[in-house]
Amino acid sequence: MSKDIQKSNSKIQKKNRPHPDWKTGDIILDTHRSDDPERLKIIKLTNKGITYARWCHYIDDEDETKEWWDWDDSPSTYEWEEFEYYHSNCIKLEKDWKEYEKETLEKLQSTKDLEEHFGLGKNTDETQLATSGNKDILFAAKTELERRKNTVEIMRAVLQDKVNTLEAISRNFREQIQKVEKVIGVVELYLGVHEEIYQIQEGAPTDPKEPICIRQQLLYMDEEIGDPTNGGLDFQKLEDWDNWVVVPKNLQQVLPEKKGVVAIRVRREDKCYASGGTIGDAFINATLNQKNHKTYFLIRNGDNIYRIWSNITVDPRLFPTKKELNYNPEESSKRIIYWNKEAKEEQEFEYKKYGLFLQGLLHRTLIFQPLSKQLHIFQPETWEGMLNFIQDDELMLPSGRLSWRGWQEEINSKIQEGSRIIYILSSGHWEKNFMEGRVAYQYRHTHPPEGGIYIARKSPNANNRYERGDGFRFLYNPGGDVWTINWDGTHDYHKRKNRISFTFYMDEVLNYDQISLEDIEFYINCRTERKNYLKMMPLLYRLKRKRLEELEREKLFVQLVVNRNNVSEDKVWKLVDWWKYKNKWKRPIDKDDAKALRMIERKLK
Repeated sequence: MSKDIQKSNSKIQKKNRPHPDWKTGDIILDTHRSDDPERLKIIKLTNKGITYARWCHYIDDEDETKEWWDWDDSPSTYEWEEFEYYHSNCIKLEKDWKEYEKETLEKLQSTKDLEEHFGLGKNTDETQLATSGNKDILFAAKTELERRKNTVEIMRAVLQDKVNTLEAISRNFREQIQKVEKVIGVVELYLGVHEEIYQIQEGAPTDPKEPICIRQQLLYMDEEIGDPTNGGLDFQKLEDWDNWVVVPKNLQQVLPEKKGVVAIRVRREDKCYASGGTIGDAFINATLNQKNHKTYFLIRNGDNIYRIWSNITVDPRLFPTKKELNYNPEESSKRIIYWNKEAKEEQEFEYKKYGLFLQGLLHRTLIFQPLSKQLHIFQPETWEGMLNFIQDDELMLPSGRLSWRGWQEEINSKIQEGSRIIYILSSGHWEKNFMEGRVAYQYRHTHPPEGGIYIARKSPNANNRYERGDGFRFLYNPGGDVWTINWDGTHDYHKRKNRISFTFYMDEVLNYDQISLEDIEFYINCRTERKNYLKMMPLLYRLKRKRLEELEREKLFVQLVVNRNNVSEDKVWKLVDWWKYKNKWKRPIDKDDAKALRMIERKLK
């Protein structure tokens, strides 16, 4: 009999809805997300599922509240199981939402009256609660507490709704304040409120008919100088920049026009000022590097040269490219120009700020004077050939050569065992773990190798995936004392004689015998590759010095062979290369010049 009753009850449970007291038109509140409760309006109910609409509201630009049910737009339909998964804590609203708002703003009633009504005071004897009568009281109390808990949940949702509304209003105010601040910033930019003008060089201005040339490309002081000493130039050495830029050949490199403007930052990359790895060191580095990323404007008018700062950050260039001006929203997905329309509008605003700054200099300073006519940057009809925009950030002619990285990879791909390489320790590269995995364990705390020419050797563990480096190493003497233990336990100390093995990376070296002086000069003077100067210049400067020194020694050797054998220099130079490169282990002439002389003269005969 009991089994039949269980079967009957199970069928009823499957047939009935989980919430039999809900009906079409009811409003329910989903409180499973306490930070954002949802109001739902029941549109349709069946034994299988539910269709409902969500309550929507927002604050428009005029601070007016827009509210509606999204039934007509996109009603949601779920089966009961799926509905209860997404809306696990729903409460049916018994009154209008406005009534709940009114009640919520009043003082919430405490549970003291409930304790007194049901006899649930602190002094209630636990044995009394075990009687049948007290169980009825507890059940009634539990029901009343659940009702009140639901009321509190609704009230909390009302309060959260008010908070969301206030946040929307506050957000709208913040957006308006930001717009006003942007306008104020633009006005201050035009008026030069934060402007600092420093005249680097004083002299005669150029002809009034000379056009003002505005360069598009953003430059960097440290890269233009190209000196990697102590990590390169920084904000503390602006006087070094001022002294460098007034040299005619340097000024011609940066701003060749007689009257012109170029935007220039101190550095592209951060500089390390504190390397302890603590939070304090990170703060010091971040604070000081803010000054390294300040944008200055270098302005030239004849012999007058100015460096101006105006609380403005130029990025990525001073005026837009042709692609940016011909922006097509349909092509934004191709990531040709910008991620989206909003990003484009923000960049356009920045470009206008740069133009307004220059317009302010034209109107309120004598920097560009004398001028034959009044110019307005945003009115092309006033230019008449007196304002030129040089698109040097997009019209740079290709050199026909590989990039620095491409060239380095190409010549280093020919490194074999026995090749001569030139190595230099990169600026800031020496650190605690620098030697780990690159020398034998017992030498991890020795000094790293000095820059110079070494012979590449195949690493014995080249196929070991735990081996650092690119499969090659060289030998060097780290210096210092070594000691041996005598039979009586005493120690003998002497200077280290044997070399140790150091594993190198390909981006730390150049294949010495694959490089010409023409290559070196090109990459030293290549403007497009200056961003790599911290790694590139130390290698190239040392390489140039070594090549010139070796070339001078070879010239003396070649002249000796020519005089002794009465042959042409070209023939001797070819034999010099033959002697240097014919063996697996490459060698310079002066490694054994007597042997080189014998072998080359024998080859001549």
